[in-house]
Amino acid sequence: MTGWGNNDHGQTAVPANLSGVSKIAVGSDFAFAIRNETVIAWGNNDHGQTDVPANLSGASAIAGGKDHAIALTRD
Repeated sequence: MTGWGNNDHGQTAVPANLSGVSKIAVGSDFAFAIRNETVIAWGNNDHGQTDVPANLSGASAIAGGKDHAIALTRD
């Protein structure tokens, strides 16, 4: 996976060795990916938008807004 463009909050600095990704999404200054039903997030975290809940599992889709993120899970 490769990111480019404005990177003032690390939003295009894809984590090293991130592979096996099935879906990606972006917010205002952050990004995230799903790998094996797990969400990985990086970039701006001023409002906790990249603090993926520890108990989040079974993610099948993700979406981001200006300062928030939402995941669709199996349940």
